[in-house]
Amino acid sequence: MELEKACMNFMRGRACGFVLCRNEDKKATPMKVKSIYKAVYDFLQGLRAEHCIAFFGIFVIAVAWVSVMHLTAHESADQIADIYDVNSGLARALDEHVSRVLKSADDILAHMKMEYEDEGGINKHLAGYVRKVKAGSTYNQIAITDSEGDLILSAVPLKKPVSIAHSEHFIAQKAAPNAGLVIGRPALTDTSGTSSIFLSRRLNRKDGSFAGVVSVGLDPYHFSEFYSVPEFGGDRSIVVVGMDGVVLVRHFRGDSRTGQDLSASTVFSAVRKSPVGRFEVAGADGLMRLVSYRKMREYPLIVMVASLKSSALSALEKRKKGYYAYTVVFTLFTAVFCLLLIRAERRASSRKALLLEELMERKRTEELLRESERNLRVNDRINKIFLTVEGDEVYDELLKYILEFLESEFGLFGYLDDNGKFVTATVTRGIFWEKCGVAGKDEIFNQGFMYDLWKKALEDRTTLIFNEGPFKTPQGHLPIYNTMVAPVFLGKHFICITQIGNKASGYGEADRALLDFISDQIAPVFYARIQRDKQEKERRKAEDALIYSESRYRELFGAITDALLVYEFNMNGLPGVFSEVNDVACRMLGYTREELLTMTHADIVAPEADIDNIAIARRMAEGEPLTFEQMYISKDGQRIPVESTVRIFDLQRKPAVLAMLRDISGRKKKEQAIASYQKLLRRFLYESTLLEERERKRIADELHDAIGQNLVFSKLRLSSLRDILTTAGEMEALEEIIGMLDSTIQFSRSLTYELGNPVLYLVGLEAAVRLLAEQLDKTQNIKVSVDIKGDLADIQPEMRVLLYKTVRELLFNVVKHARADHVKINIMRTSVKLEIQVIDNGVGVGPVPTTGYGLVSVTERISYLGGTIEVGLNADEERGTRVSIVIPMPQNHSVGTLA
Repeated sequence: MELEKACMNFMRGRACGFVLCRNEDKKATPMKVKSIYKAVYDFLQGLRAEHCIAFFGIFVIAVAWVSVMHLTAHESADQIADIYDVNSGLARALDEHVSRVLKSADDILAHMKMEYEDEGGINKHLAGYVRKVKAGSTYNQIAITDSEGDLILSAVPLKKPVSIAHSEHFIAQKAAPNAGLVIGRPALTDTSGTSSIFLSRRLNRKDGSFAGVVSVGLDPYHFSEFYSVPEFGGDRSIVVVGMDGVVLVRHFRGDSRTGQDLSASTVFSAVRKSPVGRFEVAGADGLMRLVSYRKMREYPLIVMVASLKSSALSALEKRKKGYYAYTVVFTLFTAVFCLLLIRAERRASSRKALLLEELMERKRTEELLRESERNLRVNDRINKIFLTVEGDEVYDELLKYILEFLESEFGLFGYLDDNGKFVTATVTRGIFWEKCGVAGKDEIFNQGFMYDLWKKALEDRTTLIFNEGPFKTPQGHLPIYNTMVAPVFLGKHFICITQIGNKASGYGEADRALLDFISDQIAPVFYARIQRDKQEKERRKAEDALIYSESRYRELFGAITDALLVYEFNMNGLPGVFSEVNDVACRMLGYTREELLTMTHADIVAPEADIDNIAIARRMAEGEPLTFEQMYISKDGQRIPVESTVRIFDLQRKPAVLAMLRDISGRKKKEQAIASYQKLLRRFLYESTLLEERERKRIADELHDAIGQNLVFSKLRLSSLRDILTTAGEMEALEEIIGMLDSTIQFSRSLTYELGNPVLYLVGLEAAVRLLAEQLDKTQNIKVSVDIKGDLADIQPEMRVLLYKTVRELLFNVVKHARADHVKINIMRTSVKLEIQVIDNGVGVGPVPTTGYGLVSVTERISYLGGTIEVGLNADEERGTRVSIVIPMPQNHSVGTLA
């Protein structure tokens, strides 16, 4: 009671000497931000699980519909772009076809004009030339008219005199001396009775006056016959129209027409913007068409290719209906699924509440465990000081430990004596005490010094933190920037004041909690050091907390979703009997917990597993967890592939192994599916290569058999004219034509060789490779040496083609990338394998040499054949690249045919 009275007297004393000054102006959070945070928090707190499920279902359905809309729009755009690309290609081909036809007709006109003007009229040679051209072509008419428009020469026999004085092309040529080539509108021919497009040129006399017109009548349907094939498509049309808007020919669904007026068509405004383009337009039948057009460069014509939009997008429309049907089904399924989830959530609300409470309890337990561990360390240090330090030195040691633990510069312990005076049992020696310049300083403080701090701490019975320094101190006192004051009570009895200060980072709640804990620990010693029984009680409390935490650990062990096995190593270094398993492991392996606790790792692993347990134990001893795949056998004999992660930990002061097993059956199935897909891709690449080679060979054969022979025959026929022609100009023109035919024949043969190497098919792989090396030497100035060992004659034709393409691809890579001047090709054939090496002395390969499409395609083809390919440095010359290919022989793959 006396001590209590002294405490109250001290708290009622007057302040003098020390005044605490703090900055009370703190920046408060704006009320608007606080209200927003509170509204959001209240909304989230009000959400229930069924609301989240409903929102999620709506979100998933919305995403599904948005995805379908995006998919259909994307596919429609891609389909229309593809149609435009195809039509553009066909329009380009039509442009070239029309140009060739018009150029051929113009050449005839030019020849007839030259012959007429040179001779001053019609001779036998000119008449024979007209009949010969008409007999070997599809022209409706070839004619010459005089200056009055009367036909004086006609390739079609005339039953009566014919005049074309009123025809469009005659009037145009007569009116314009420099009209050049005039392409007329489609008109009915008087001589043949068929519709024709007349191409004409003006005939002049020696004095330059008008002598007449030479003209050629083209069949307008000749242009459309070029596209009268099933591959062109039944809903695609072509149009050739003049710049005056008159259609020369229009072909759609087998029907060809001429003469329509398209002067108001969209194509003319489009042509003014760009000579090549595309647009969408509604036809006269009301159907939308996708049109690609080209304005011919040499002639005043426009060619167009159009596709019916409805027909072109019919397949897409069917897919869209399918997408929408699937999305409707998915929407219904999602809605039903969410309703079932909401129903299940409502039924399980009570169980969730219990689980949430258990989870919160577990979290509190973990926090208590961490706090208990920290407190134990502090308590052990304090107990060690109490047990090893004698006398009043115990206060100095305790203060040093507190300052070190809380990173503070100064501190003191103070208590009230029987007279109500504050006595400092210890202060920070060497800093504040010795360096303090306050006059009359003493370990016994008079009432008033630091009174405000101690009074408030005692009244509130709480630890106070002041970080708003520096504070006003008596003259000579060292500066105080921040401080923390903790009253120490034992029950209702005030024991002492603990004060520390000048922490560099300031004090926080964690520091308050630590100092409170320390205060609680030292209170019994300051009150009565002999009360060691209380310390023993605290120690037992900590042990109980550890035991409780261990039980909670076992609960957590059973809650993990992966299979867990715990075992120790026996004397032989092998895994011993399982000491602990969880329920997941029991369900995965099909054993009860009691059965597994009598088994070892060897009882559940597959017999063929080759496991070096000693090596595994050595690696785990290094402190790192190991992860690897194993095959386990369940109780019913089922093989279960698992991913096993093992690590060593201390279990009751003994090293034990914790194995975490994860079933990877699903992942293995996906890996097998990927491998199968890759095999199909290799097969597709292989077959596509053979298909490409068959098509190239077919084109080469047709080019050789048809065009090549016709060119040679034409040359022979023209050569026979040397004996007929008499003038030097005619001979010079003939030799020029023969020279052009020679160039064309040479180009045709070169193109035939590029499309399908006849040496490969007729002679064999060895001859083709050697010829390829010779060509590379001539064209690229690269020395190529070929060394072939073994017989290559019996290699299957399709495999022969693929090997040749592989060698050619590797040589092309050398030309494009290697910058080499010498290449070696080594081919060795044995009874069991075929090996190909391509070695150059170029710049070599990078760290990832197979990223190019050429090497990737070669690698896939060789892999499909069961072979291997290696790309590396040319070790012989320490530079360049060595590509080695090994293929097993004989080849058992079904590789198709080149026939």
